[in-house]
Amino acid sequence: IRSFNRQSELMTGLSSEAVLGKDFAILSNHIPEFSEVNRVLKTKEKRDLEMALMTDGESRCYSVQLGPISLDSYSGAIAIITNLSPLKLLQKEVAEAEDLGAVGMMAAGIAHEIKNPLTPMKLSVQHLERSLDPNAANFKELLANFSKKLVQQIDTLTSIANEFSRFAKMPKLKLKQTDLKDVLYSTIDLFKNENNITFKIIDNSLNNVYIQGDLAQLIRVFNNIINNAIQAISDENKGEIILELSLVDSTYLVSIKDNGCGIEEEVKEKIFQPNFTTKTTGTGLGLAMVKQIIDSHMGVIYFKSTHKNGTTFYIEFPIISNEGTT
Repeated sequence: IRSFNRQSELMTGLSSEAVLGKDFAILSNHIPEFSEVNRVLKTKEKRDLEMALMTDGESRCYSVQLGPISLDSYSGAIAIITNLSPLKLLQKEVAEAEDLGAVGMMAAGIAHEIKNPLTPMKLSVQHLERSLDPNAANFKELLANFSKKLVQQIDTLTSIANEFSRFAKMPKLKLKQTDLKDVLYSTIDLFKNENNITFKIIDNSLNNVYIQGDLAQLIRVFNNIINNAIQAISDENKGEIILELSLVDSTYLVSIKDNGCGIEEEVKEKIFQPNFTTKTTGTGLGLAMVKQIIDSHMGVIYFKSTHKNGTTFYIEFPIISNEGTT
């Protein structure tokens, strides 16, 4: 070892007096990652790696760049060590800030959604105080109407709370071999009585369409997308929703196409964001949950849409064999 500066001492915990002029083994025995220097000396190729070292009682992350060096009097290798801990800490702080930002957005969405039913509830109570006369002939009718409206708004609050709760803590996946084709057909059966909408499945004669899936969560995914498609079709139009199952390379591809109103260009990038919705009602968590579920299945979801000309969602799933292997 010909050179060992102060920063090297601080990072490795070894003094320059202990290593200068010594065989490199003294360093590689202390820090196993430095055994890579032997490979650099043999192959004359550069090596980049990361390692963790205990420094001042703390585990810190370092990058090590190893490369051959040749001078007049000798040839050997040089190791450039960079402390990555400040960068790693910054990355952690940024991630935490993003998480806090997401929590803030979630809280704002909850507050907004809860406020919506609270306002009519307050107005209903105030109206009841002003107009309700126990001696009036229609007293029971007024009280019944008031109770009905109040229960409806309470149900709305419960639904909001449940939906946010499901999004915040998705149930643990129960993955098992699942036939994707069966899931699609059983899902469509739930919607076959929808008025003014025709459903069609194109399965391309595929059989044994096995994936590792959670049946309940997959049904939830397809229910959500199909519900959105139904709501995007106006009552004046003859609706058509087409599901297609196909084999593309090493994935099964499911497409769900509708002839609804489509998605405007300026909102496309927000579609999978929590609390974003193009509807006048709803929490904006449906597609965020859908993406979360697909991600947990190691799948991919994306869409194509033209405003006023319909939308197609695409979902890719990894294939498994009959024996359950990928």
